[in-house]
Amino acid sequence: MDKRKRVNPKGQSVLKHNEMHSERKAFLLGALRRANARRVRKMPAHGISHQLNVARNARWYLEKIGATQKQMNLGELGAIGHDLVRTGKEHGLASAKRTGEMLRDRVGKRTRGRITGAMAFHGVPAVKGGKRKLSDPVKDAVFFGDRLDENGAWGVFRTCAANAELPDRVRRFRQMAAVMQERGISRQEAEREAKIWLILKDARDEIMYGENPGIYRDRKPIDTIPAKQYYPKEVLPTLEKYMAETKVFIAALEERSPWAIEIAEKFFAHGLECKADMDVLVKNFRPKTEGAKAYKQKALRYLAGEI
Repeated sequence: MDKRKRVNPKGQSVLKHNEMHSERKAFLLGALRRANARRVRKMPAHGISHQLNVARNARWYLEKIGATQKQMNLGELGAIGHDLVRTGKEHGLASAKRTGEMLRDRVGKRTRGRITGAMAFHGVPAVKGGKRKLSDPVKDAVFFGDRLDENGAWGVFRTCAANAELPDRVRRFRQMAAVMQERGISRQEAEREAKIWLILKDARDEIMYGENPGIYRDRKPIDTIPAKQYYPKEVLPTLEKYMAETKVFIAALEERSPWAIEIAEKFFAHGLECKADMDVLVKNFRPKTEGAKAYKQKALRYLAGEI
């Protein structure tokens, strides 16, 4: 037998696994796009661009910590569908259930469980009682990917839109504005202050109070651990860089700086309109202030794959 025609069995296995991954990825992306097309109201901050970003971030995270090819593939799939269902408090569980049903005839039970398990509690860090607990790195990767996409310049645009695209946030916004108007504040000023308050609260939560990746209720930590102890050293500097950009925006919005107000006003309005996905909105944004221009450029670099 000609040695040049011999095929390494392990190489065949890797090739087959990669082909299977490409098929599964294409299937999930197709389902995601169909679900998005059926929605009368788009969800800019939780649309396809968000899920693709989280998938890229999850894969980057796993590569950084030296995970296997299989783990990277599983993390990518777990991130793609993590917000397939966005309404409701348990949207992660609902997304996992929907994805699991779709993959039933395509993926083995164990592999399917790891994919959907990463979706189910993607907003929950793997800590308990203030101490990190052992977790599947695939789950950690989806959690990290989601956190990263909620910080930095891109995350700032998402936060502003997210606070107007979700029904409960819109109700809160209107209630706050109505109370302010009853106190004699003009409608325009009341609505402006209400949206700023909501955006600031959400942005502060996303950078994690006290540098913690914990879960908060009424700004009080339930499960916390210092970020420097929670995240692997290989990825912590990147997360800190993105959180720093969020902090700059928070400080500017607190001071009512024109560039921060411009972003907040424009993308909160986009959230209310729910007409397009975030990537389109950011690309079409025509900022008037230098600060907003700088954040748009940072967001576009991130969207293009620069982490």
